[in-house]
Amino acid sequence: MKIVDLVRWMHADFRQRLDKMERIAKEGGVGEAAKVAHELSLVLQSLQAHEWLEEEVLYPYLRTRVPGFDAKAPEESAVGHRALQGKVSELKEALAHPDATLTLLFAAEIFIAFLREHMAAEEKGILDSADKRLPEPVQEKLAADALKILKEAGLPEEFLPR
Repeated sequence: MKIVDLVRWMHADFRQRLDKMERIAKEGGVGEAAKVAHELSLVLQSLQAHEWLEEEVLYPYLRTRVPGFDAKAPEESAVGHRALQGKVSELKEALAHPDATLTLLFAAEIFIAFLREHMAAEEKGILDSADKRLPEPVQEKLAADALKILKEAGLPEEFLPR
């Protein structure tokens, strides 16, 4: 597996989880807020590992070892990650008050929309470019090393490709 394929796999996993949350919220409304909260907690756990993968593995490699790579792309993505962390903070605040179900559902809706937009921008920009510019053996090594670290760090298997 290549590093860009690993990132895309994680994006696909996020999309499935976000779809599930939206279905739960749509079908059950405020009565299903606890299920939405559970799914959100899973996404947040995986999101932390995902951001590490991009910020500490892929982007530094691109910045330092790929001549002519658009250095602004990783920086723009990092800005998106910081903005996403603001949405995560709002979600965590809502999750801390389980009786505020409308607040949670509203915060979840904003988070989901923002995360979908962020992933699409990464895929069309930095991931497509990285896939064209990084040799396959390099991508495979980066992915293998990253997966090893994520497993050793205790990331649950459900958040990793099989």
